[in-house]
Amino acid sequence: VVEAGADMTSGSSGGPWILNFGVPAEGQSLGGGLGFNLVVGVTSYLNLPTSLRSMGSSYLDQRLQSLYEEMCARRAGNCG
Repeated sequence: VVEAGADMTSGSSGGPWILNFGVPAEGQSLGGGLGFNLVVGVTSYLNLPTSLRSMGSSYLDQRLQSLYEEMCARRAGNCG
């Protein structure tokens, strides 16, 4: 789980956490060759009371990729 400070309120659940959002500036490069506009998480909860102003997401990593591949392999048509 990853938590970050935010001004979001209810209704933000399901919103993407995007790494390197936007159009790169001229000459801009990224370390590690990750790329731009990558979804790295999805808002799943807000801390209460909301005065704490933070929200959390599961970390989308290789474990999620493995689960996705396993689900797709179980039956033809599971994944588009």
